[in-house]
Amino acid sequence: MAPAYQVTFPGESPRLMKGKLPLITLSVARRASNKKVTMITHLEAYGIDVQEFSRQIQSRMAASTSATEIPGRPNEMQVLVQGSRTKEIGAILTGEYHLPSKFIQVEEKQ
Repeated sequence: MAPAYQVTFPGESPRLMKGKLPLITLSVARRASNKKVTMITHLEAYGIDVQEFSRQIQSRMAASTSATEIPGRPNEMQVLVQGSRTKEIGAILTGEYHLPSKFIQVEEKQ
């Protein structure tokens, strides 16, 4: 039997998806002149609106954010946040969105 997962959101019928449930990935990458950005992916799999999450992070952390499509992956979005903010974003996901920390993966890219 192929792996699959079911996601249920309040007020909607359950969605059955193929494959494994992707982890929300918080990764920090360096950009030009040693500046860091935090990239957040796979929010849609957990029913989180990427545009709304981006606006919430922008106002709460006073940082520049953008929600864009991942290059080479149609229909997948990512949120870019100015600076290294993995701890703060992880706290928001576990606190306000009630996601267990086992579904959040933190990566530091060099």
